[in-house]
Amino acid sequence: MSTATVEDQGFSVTTRIQASPDAVFKAWTDGPSLARWLAASVEIDARPGGAYVYRWPTPDGELSARGEFKELVPGQRIVQSWESWGPQGRFDGADAEIVLEFRDLGDGWTEMVQTETGPAYRDPSHTDMAINGTKQAHEALVAFVTQPG
Repeated sequence: MSTATVEDQGFSVTTRIQASPDAVFKAWTDGPSLARWLAASVEIDARPGGAYVYRWPTPDGELSARGEFKELVPGQRIVQSWESWGPQGRFDGADAEIVLEFRDLGDGWTEMVQTETGPAYRDPSHTDMAINGTKQAHEALVAFVTQPG
């Protein structure tokens, strides 16, 4: 279960996950893991200054998210830029900064807070759409990191 908070030019989604902060961090930074729960294909160089591309095929062409890792603190924090792309090119005004924080709650639980900020979040309909997409991604992440084996 995730909760969302709308902030000035952004939002946060908080999710509790029955997995260690290290396991959750790895799910966000390991290409084969990301390809199992987030995107159809992934290219990733998970280091500060490293780039990533996540891709999703659609009937109209490919959607993708591209960006750069600004900060990576294993098991604790990820900061990355985010650009949204579609079949016609980059979506103007949809860039964001994403901050993921992982807090060890003990007993094998992690609280993950994903905060996104950017000019697109001045539009409440865009913010609502992004919150819903983030919650769906968190559900997929929870299913991935809590599956046996």
